[in-house]
Amino acid sequence: MRRNRYSPEQKQQHVTQWRHSGLTRKQYCQQHQLNFSSFRDWIADSKKRSQDPNPGLSAVLPVSLQPDQTHTVTVQTPDGYAITCPLALLPGVIQVLTRC
Repeated sequence: MRRNRYSPEQKQQHVTQWRHSGLTRKQYCQQHQLNFSSFRDWIADSKKRSQDPNPGLSAVLPVSLQPDQTHTVTVQTPDGYAITCPLALLPGVIQVLTRC
C-alpha cells in the first residue's frame, strides 16, 4: 500500500479547513482519510509557525478594491472568506489578520 505524501501547503490547508469545520480532529481525519497522529503533528507544526516572531509573508491575500463612493476594500482569503471594510480601517484589519 502506497503512502500519501502531502506538501507543506496541503498540510496547512487541511489544518485551516479543520479549524473552520467545527469537527474534532478525529472526525476530520476520518472524513478525509488522514492519519490521526500525522495530523496532530501538522497542527503542532502550524502552531510553531504561527508563534514565530518573524515568520515573513507566509501567504499573500488577494485584495479587490471596489470603486464606489463608500471607499471600501474587500480582502479575500484563499479559504474563501471575504472581509469588507472602509479603506480607513484596512491597516487595523490587516494587523488583526496577521495574528490569525
